[in-house]
Amino acid sequence: MDKMFGVDIGGTKCAISLIQEDGVILKKEIIPTFSNEKGEIILNRIIDIIQEMDDSIQQCVGVGIGSAGQINEDGRVISSTDTFQNWQGLNIQMYMEKKLSIPVKVVNDVQAMALGEVMFGAAIGSKNMICLALGTGVGGGIVIDGRLYRGHRGAAGEFGHLTLVPDGLPCTCGRNGCVEAYLSGKAIERAYMKESGVELKGSEVFSFAKQGDPKAEKVVDRYIYYLIVTIKSLITIFNPEKVIIEVVLLIHCRNFPLILPMN
Repeated sequence: MDKMFGVDIGGTKCAISLIQEDGVILKKEIIPTFSNEKGEIILNRIIDIIQEMDDSIQQCVGVGIGSAGQINEDGRVISSTDTFQNWQGLNIQMYMEKKLSIPVKVVNDVQAMALGEVMFGAAIGSKNMICLALGTGVGGGIVIDGRLYRGHRGAAGEFGHLTLVPDGLPCTCGRNGCVEAYLSGKAIERAYMKESGVELKGSEVFSFAKQGDPKAEKVVDRYIYYLIVTIKSLITIFNPEKVIIEVVLLIHCRNFPLILPMN
């Protein structure tokens, strides 16, 4: 059975796995990212782990990478988050292929998540679906006719920067009223701070709401309202079979993902 490597490059950690073609994980290792370092240094650590995992690497099908940031078709980072300050302009695909001498494919991390749900997860059998990822920021992935839709420069699915509230709260992208300004973990924290004057993590706000804190309940109710508005808009645009919501960092008191079948 063919083997391949899967890599998830996140702001705080990188997960590297050796995987069979049926999705069975043979080996897995998680290492810190140290995202303030140069991209090549981060990639070199990942390459070392890959080479340690399988000494017959040339017999592997290749490496699939999901990375934070906007990734174009040839694997270059077009734009990156504030976390990856030295990442922009790096061609991850070219660098890894040169070092490993096997094929490498790179997509945005949430786009990779959407593909994973279609192939092995909650969206198996779905040809048309969207994935909405809620965490420190807000991202998305789109699958149309069974294929990942990436758009002109790889940025399709950046649902976090749809306008939710015209002339609303400022967003990290420089505009105002974006989905991310209302549905990110940071947004929840800011909203609760404004209501109560108390600083909490996003997950703690949800926990406080569950315990009956009226200020937390108000913040969470508003959050759910904006989430529903966002999902309705996405359904109108894409008419998907399923919407899968992946809560990456925000809520530890619930069992996600939430799957919404579009019947």
